[in-house]
Amino acid sequence: MHISSIKVKNFRAIKDAELKLDPNQKQDLTLIVGKNNSGKTSFIMVFDKFFKKEDNFNFHDFSTHLREKIYKIESETIEEAIIGLFLEISYSKDDNLE
Repeated sequence: MHISSIKVKNFRAIKDAELKLDPNQKQDLTLIVGKNNSGKTSFIMVFDKFFKKEDNFNFHDFSTHLREKIYKIESETIEEAIIGLFLEISYSKDDNLE
């Protein structure tokens, strides 16, 4: 099993980001590198929020962009007012699917 794509929407410093991983490279380690304040920590934290049962999302988990839209709401609605984590998982012939 190999995660070949990770997409994060509206979480903290991330408005919309996708990370593609090459399924043909047999790698045991993936590094996330970037400038300060570019969303590296947010990218890791979204996994923690989705997969730990005791942590709940709160208003500050929404992206800054979406929080600004929420502040401006009077009678309009916001499309896609969600925090999203989308994983694309690939399987090889060597994976045991049982």
